[in-house]
Amino acid sequence: MLKARQLGVKIAIGQDCIHGKLAEEMVSLVKYANFPVMDAIKSATAIGAETCGLENLTGTIEVGKFADIITIT
Repeated sequence: MLKARQLGVKIAIGQDCIHGKLAEEMVSLVKYANFPVMDAIKSATAIGAETCGLENLTGTIEVGKFADIITIT
């Protein structure tokens, strides 16, 4: 995976179920593939949306895009 990243390959991760373990996948990218934390988050959000051709609809928090977010305080 490191070689692919060095060559500019975008890595997207995601789940195909409602109650997946996406957070664990992001931790694995950081821990085992030496991803910076923000790159792991982008792999699960913006790059995932781009890979699916949905970057104009979702993947980032912007006016006009769909969002499914919660805040915890």
